[in-house]
Amino acid sequence: MKSSTSRASSSDQALKRSATTSIATSRSSGKKARLDAASAERSSDKSKLDSTISDSIGTGTLKQLKRSLRALIVALQAVECERVVLDRMWYKNASQFQSALWWRHANSLRRCLRSLDTARALTARIALVYAELCGAEQPGSNQGWPVLPREAKSTPQSLDAVLKSAQTKQRLKQAEGELQELKAVIEVVRKRAEKGGKVLMVHLNTPPAPTFAPLVTALIAICAAVHHPTAALEGEESALDELRNTLAQLRTSV
Repeated sequence: MKSSTSRASSSDQALKRSATTSIATSRSSGKKARLDAASAERSSDKSKLDSTISDSIGTGTLKQLKRSLRALIVALQAVECERVVLDRMWYKNASQFQSALWWRHANSLRRCLRSLDTARALTARIALVYAELCGAEQPGSNQGWPVLPREAKSTPQSLDAVLKSAQTKQRLKQAEGELQELKAVIEVVRKRAEKGGKVLMVHLNTPPAPTFAPLVTALIAICAAVHHPTAALEGEESALDELRNTLAQLRTSV
């Protein structure tokens, strides 16, 4: 009888231990499942956030980059055209008017415009980065100036891969610094065009009428044509500043 009671007691204890172990195992499994679910949810949220960031860059920032870069190229091309004309006028008249005050101011503008020669290479490098971000072909060239390629539909994965590249980040950072230097050069060009235009206007309006009024008038027109686009590139919301800010945004986006 005692042996039967002892076996029953041992059986009850074994059942209790088994039940306790099962409950602990169940709790552990449930906790692990909840942790796995939370981790998966965080990963999903991160993926959605990365996708949202990439989509935002792909649809908005790249268009802004293309718009501001194209506006900068157009403005610099206009200034270069005026420099070509001014160079030809200087070649034909330099020896005759080299001592004249109004001519020295025109020549000062001509020499200053040569400092914009590096702008072609700068815009070409930025255009190359734009093409890589878009997944498009390499940009073409028109008289040394880059021709922006048509937009290609880039995926968030390809965009992230390009932006995370150390080479891309270095290019973006270098372009930001060079754009800041270009802005300083443009400011000097704008001031010389403004000063030269004023000196030429005084000479043109000083009686008696100057013998070379047509030449002076043409130089005034060149000063005005240089002043307008360079002044537009100096503003706080100019294409140059917008381009520099866009490059900084791309560099720090990932």
